[in-house]
Amino acid sequence: MRLTSRAGLLLLAVGIAACSTEVAVNPKGGPIASVKPNYFTGGVTMTADVKGDLPKVFHAASLTLDNLKYYRTQEAVDQTSIQARGLMDVYVEIDLVASKDPGMTTVAVYLNNGKTPDAQAIFSSMNDQLANMPDTAPAQNTAPAASGRGGRGGRRGGGATGG
Repeated sequence: MRLTSRAGLLLLAVGIAACSTEVAVNPKGGPIASVKPNYFTGGVTMTADVKGDLPKVFHAASLTLDNLKYYRTQEAVDQTSIQARGLMDVYVEIDLVASKDPGMTTVAVYLNNGKTPDAQAIFSSMNDQLANMPDTAPAQNTAPAASGRGGRGGRRGGGATGG
C-alpha cells in the first residue's frame, strides 16, 4: 500500500511540475507566451516567439534590462543568453534561440522570484523596444581597444618606468 501511495504522489508531483499556462505578453496585443512554474526553485519561466532576428532581439533584451533597472552580470558572446540581477536579489536569465520560422526568435525569460507579472513586464518592454528599432541590427563596436601608441601602457607610453 505504501509503495502505491508513494508512486501516486510522485506522479502527482511530476504532473503538477509539468503544467504550463498560456498568457498574453502585452495587454495591447502581441505574442502569447507559455508560462511554466518551477516548483523546486520557486522560479517561473516564460517562453514566446518574438518577431526579429537574433542580434536585434538580443539588443532589445539588453536595452530592456537596462530600462527596467536590472544590472546585467553576464552576456554570451554568441548573443544567446543574458543574465542580470535586480532589487531584492532577483535573478533574471534571458535565453534566445533562432526560431525555425525566418525572422523570428524564441525567447525564454526565467525569474527566480516566481512572479509572472515581472516576466510579462520584461516581454512587454522588449516588444516595445523591437517595435521602435530599425529593421537592421545595430552595428557592433569595431573600434580598436588599444590607443595605437605602441601598447606599452601608461599615459606617456613608458610602461612601468614612465619613460
